[in-house]
Amino acid sequence: MTAADRIFRHHLHAPAVRYPARRSRMALWWITALSACALLLLGMWLATGMPAPRPVGPASLALALWVVVTCGALHWWWRNPVAVLCWDGIQWELQTVAQEHALCADVEILMDFQSVLLVRARVLGSPRVLWCLLEEKADPSSWADLRRAVYCRAHADPLLSGGSAH
Repeated sequence: MTAADRIFRHHLHAPAVRYPARRSRMALWWITALSACALLLLGMWLATGMPAPRPVGPASLALALWVVVTCGALHWWWRNPVAVLCWDGIQWELQTVAQEHALCADVEILMDFQSVLLVRARVLGSPRVLWCLLEEKADPSSWADLRRAVYCRAHADPLLSGGSAH
């Protein structure tokens, strides 16, 4: 095997990596901004878009819907794990602050914004699913290794599960 082959093969395999998964301030900012815009639009609709004797039903329904959606988004943000996502070369593991360890069956990329990844991790042997918004600024020196591990594993899964490579 030549030196070039060794370098090429090294890039095919993702190194072990430990990456912090935190509640994203950026996500909280977006939730807050979108919620405020929706509330502003709701207020404008109530002030200008409804006939003179304003019916209480549609206004109450719209306000209740805003409250439910905003609370749901904040609940999602709060439930994001504060943990360390670990890849050892074979298996993903999520280690929480409370020293709970959850082996993950897989980590699936849902959205990739280059400096932010939204991933879904399924806990092994459980229907539980964890959503993690991983940001480059949490650990810039390990970001490339994390991306390599997530994408390397994503491309390897069909082969491991008995699927064909073509």
